[in-house]
Amino acid sequence: MTGADEGAGVLRKGSRAGTIPLDVRVAAMRELVNRLRAYRRELGLTQAQVAKMAGVNQSSVSDAERGAANPSAMFLVSYAHAVGVVLVPQPPDGGG
Repeated sequence: MTGADEGAGVLRKGSRAGTIPLDVRVAAMRELVNRLRAYRRELGLTQAQVAKMAGVNQSSVSDAERGAANPSAMFLVSYAHAVGVVLVPQPPDGGG
């Protein structure tokens, strides 16, 4: 990374064209976790129950829901599956 790139808040993936501003990525992840938490609560499930179904630690669920951690994509998929949600990737431009 060059000095100009440091702290720029941009996520770069390999040689793919384009960038995703880091604040947009974090905001989208927060929104996803908030929705998953809402689904968990609607189902009347505890963090411990979801963690067991997702194969993760309860503390990981708590950390993600509180915003104390940046969950991995695999964690998010596992959590979503545990609450009956299927995550479908979309291209960055929103097209299909």
